[in-house]
Amino acid sequence: MARNDYDDRFIDDEARSDRRQSRGPSGRDPLDARAYSRSNYGHGSSHQRDRESISDHLRRKDGASRPPASRNQGAGNRHRQARSAEPYPSDGYKPGEFDLSDPAAREEYARQVAARDAYARRQYRLHHPEDEQGAYGRASYRGRSRRRGPGRRGLIAIICVLVVCAAGIFGFCYTRILGNPLPPFGSGLPSFGALQANDVASEANTTVSGEPAELAWRDADFAVDPSRTDWNYETNGEKIVYLTFDDGPSQNTQKILDILDKYDCKATFFVTNEFPDYTSQIRNAYAKGHTIGLHSYAHKYSVVYSSESAFMDDLDKIGQVVEGQIGYVPCFVRFPGGSSNTISRNYSKGIMSTLSQDLPAKGYQYYDWNADSGDGEGDSTQEIIAKSCSYDNYTNIVLLMHDAAAKTSTVEALPTVIEYYQARGYTFKAIDRSSMVPHHSIGN
Repeated sequence: MARNDYDDRFIDDEARSDRRQSRGPSGRDPLDARAYSRSNYGHGSSHQRDRESISDHLRRKDGASRPPASRNQGAGNRHRQARSAEPYPSDGYKPGEFDLSDPAAREEYARQVAARDAYARRQYRLHHPEDEQGAYGRASYRGRSRRRGPGRRGLIAIICVLVVCAAGIFGFCYTRILGNPLPPFGSGLPSFGALQANDVASEANTTVSGEPAELAWRDADFAVDPSRTDWNYETNGEKIVYLTFDDGPSQNTQKILDILDKYDCKATFFVTNEFPDYTSQIRNAYAKGHTIGLHSYAHKYSVVYSSESAFMDDLDKIGQVVEGQIGYVPCFVRFPGGSSNTISRNYSKGIMSTLSQDLPAKGYQYYDWNADSGDGEGDSTQEIIAKSCSYDNYTNIVLLMHDAAAKTSTVEALPTVIEYYQARGYTFKAIDRSSMVPHHSIGN
């Protein structure tokens, strides 16, 4: 095996000393420079480098000059270009040494090229011990680039996950802490017609709650005010029906509102929080000119009537829900079961007598009814119609109905009830401070 094979097994101390003295301007061994240029910058595979070396040999054999080094071939090639006047020491051959037309010579030349490249790789590993994979070529550098970070797409994915988590935490806190559940996804999205209606409303100078400007007087007049005691407990002699709907809003609220719009009627809704997905219907009903009253937040007798403080806490909660929709806490209240209920005796004796005195003192007024549709007892549509239409001997009719999700029979009976009383000269109004206040006899 020849000395110019560049196998480190044949490089003795004297040869190493000579090579150190022949280092170029960069201060680096030319062999190391070649290893740096072909490994650290990764120009092609080992087979491609072998083909390039053979091509260089053929050009020099024919007397042609070496091609200039490109800008991207690294510091080693620039050093080689500076010393292009002499053969590159690591080429592993002398001009004219091999006749590549001879198969044996080609085999010997290929073996020397392989030995030269092996030496270059060993030199690179010697100077880069931290690179366990050698980094002699493109594959390892691609692997290293993939390990640098998540990349732009990864950062976008991380940001999306953080946004979703933040939205979930906000929804949980809003629901559990503030007690005002969010509507299901898509339920509160306005339609194109609703957006147009909002534009028209803004041009018509509407209030924050969405009501027309001519109804803005209700905000101050209907709010809780302990100083006001101007209540009317007697009929005014006019033929008026006050439709009152308890236990809503629910999935039936919109249907009821559509029927009331059709017959140009106004009504009063004593609301709960039993169906929080439909809380926005409170604002919708108020904007249409209907009155909103307070019924109960939990609507559980065992909770509401356990004590006076428990009742007031429940009333404050539903008041906050309504205030979030219409901008104030209304003064109109209806007791669960009415003021004449006796079931409250099971939880707190005499509580109804106490509450009937305390509410007016705090600025509220409770409303019972003087006409019952029977829908609270599970009556059929025809039975509801028959009972509701049996009070035409009254002038002021405060008719009890329900707006719960299960009261579909009420929705079916409502048009007939309205037509019956309109045919007899009655008008349908919402409760206000001038309306008759019906009170039952206290049962507890």
